[in-house]
Amino acid sequence: MTQKIPSGKGVAIGLPANVEAVIKTAAEVQKVMANGINSDGSLKPEAIRALIKIKGINLKVLAETHGFFDTQIHRIINREYPDTRVRRLLAKTLEVPYECIWGKVAEVANAS
Repeated sequence: MTQKIPSGKGVAIGLPANVEAVIKTAAEVQKVMANGINSDGSLKPEAIRALIKIKGINLKVLAETHGFFDTQIHRIINREYPDTRVRRLLAKTLEVPYECIWGKVAEVANAS
């Protein structure tokens, strides 16, 4: 008995139909991450957004689920406002240590 070969782009090896879009997204994320670290070791907002994009996180849903507004989360990412609760939530959601995203100084400054 012969197996029928599926037709369509990428289906035979389980790749998404639009491989070019996946590669383009990966290249964009890689470019952002390459220049996405501040001098204190924390991530720049663009790098944080790249991680969010990789994980497929919807910030509005995340915010509403945890009792925040999505504008609060965007302000935290842009470093316009420090909020340790939101920073910890983002670190946990992204599965990245707090210090790797916000830097060691941020934790000490917000603890007092």
